[in-house]
Amino acid sequence: MGLQGVLPQISSYFGNSNGIKPLDTNFQLDEDTCISEKEVELLPDLYKEKIKAIFSKVLKMRDVLSEIKKIEAISIEIKVQKGELVYSLNGMSVNNSLRDKKVQQAFEKAVKNIKKYLKNIRSIKDKKVVDLTEKDIAVIKNRPSNIDVIKAEAQTINNKIPKVIRVPFEYFRKFMKTDAEWSIWAVWISDIQRTIIKVLETLSLKFKYLGSVKGWDDWFGYLVGSFGLINGIEDFKDAEKIDDNEGRYDGVHKIIRSIFAIGGGSIDWVSKVIQAASHLVIKLALSIIASSIFLFVTQYAFVRYVYFDIKALHFKKKLNEYLENDKLSFEEKKVGALKFLKDKLMVSKRKSITILKKTRNQNPNLTDEKIQKLFKEEIKKLVQTKVKRFERRVGTNLAALIQRNVKQILNDPTNEFNIEKADRIFEKIKCKNSLTIRENTLFSLAIALQGIEILLFIIIGVTIPALIPGILSTAVFVYLQGYNIYRSYILNVDKQDKKDAEEIDNIGEDQVAKRSPLIEEKAI
Repeated sequence: MGLQGVLPQISSYFGNSNGIKPLDTNFQLDEDTCISEKEVELLPDLYKEKIKAIFSKVLKMRDVLSEIKKIEAISIEIKVQKGELVYSLNGMSVNNSLRDKKVQQAFEKAVKNIKKYLKNIRSIKDKKVVDLTEKDIAVIKNRPSNIDVIKAEAQTINNKIPKVIRVPFEYFRKFMKTDAEWSIWAVWISDIQRTIIKVLETLSLKFKYLGSVKGWDDWFGYLVGSFGLINGIEDFKDAEKIDDNEGRYDGVHKIIRSIFAIGGGSIDWVSKVIQAASHLVIKLALSIIASSIFLFVTQYAFVRYVYFDIKALHFKKKLNEYLENDKLSFEEKKVGALKFLKDKLMVSKRKSITILKKTRNQNPNLTDEKIQKLFKEEIKKLVQTKVKRFERRVGTNLAALIQRNVKQILNDPTNEFNIEKADRIFEKIKCKNSLTIRENTLFSLAIALQGIEILLFIIIGVTIPALIPGILSTAVFVYLQGYNIYRSYILNVDKQDKKDAEEIDNIGEDQVAKRSPLIEEKAI
């Protein structure tokens, strides 16, 4: 693959400080792919800026500058040859090494992203695979692609577990929900109690009941930590089954966070039990240790939510590179965005072929039937992993809708019904993605405020100023929980999503049904 500095107006793209002039109007991506100035213009500005940054770094390198001056070069080409980044001047066959790993990584990523973008908007075509048998073609064509079908098959297997065991366990899992929701209630109630006690103490008032229940929050913390631990283990096991690395790390994150929360609660409880004056130093030390552990737990959770917030924002940006690129036609915007979504949720034909060949090479003694079974299991894992990643960035109840409709829309993107389907899908994605971003951002804010509260407790003790960040944190948590309850039980979002999906699936079906009798009459 290679990038050639041979565009007209090269200075506007690459920052021409060395007087390098264009030779022609082509832009070489790799040995087989050459694009024109017109196709480069279709790229989002961010891609052009990255290309410019690469050439700018290369043109500032001392050895490159020396070579340019030596032969008074008027063009430069950068490419990867035998795994090494090299450059050549004036179209010469002599290549010079560029020993900069960061530049090479940035270069390879830029070329990969440019090719993917241009393929998605159908500006350039992918290579055709010709060395496939008819049987392989049939296997590839029928590869698993719908998460609902995959889940239904898995449910059939789960139904073999005795009902007396399966049903109570399913209800228990629903009851547990997520550790985040339980944490919200724990923090909220605990903060309210601390605030009331502190205000009453400031007013020289005492309320015996509130004082007698001090320490209950540690016991509730055990419950929260236990549920978080169980959820973390479940998430890790589920991710392990489908080789979902991101889910695996998230499961480990929950496990570690929950274990520390349980440990911190235990230490805090012991510090509250100690009453003897002779042990006040130990009591204080244990209290500080417990608070430090809780501080670690909150900041560890903060990192998790910030990570997924960044991922959701990145997804939004990548989707908008198609939908909001004014240089693309109406059709190119829709097609590019749909192919982007298809890549996020389905395994491509090229990737499937690679997996099938690899499976066959690794198991030369197996029959075709067993090879196909292994192949389908591998594809299922990949589809499930893609759906999980998509849901962390966008939300639930959308993946199967896209998987069911994307091929049909791409086959005829100018059809009025397909345009309506695509618009409805994009509308749902944008709405869900915005909610995910808002939720992650608010969780991050609330957890950060909670961390500040704990830090102030360690420094200045449980005082009114120290409680202010906690009160703000609780307010955000309560808003989030209240909004989730409103969406779940008042708006009944899952039911509405199902209804919307059915409507989108059926767009155009009525018109097709009306035309059918006319076709039959003509045939008669």
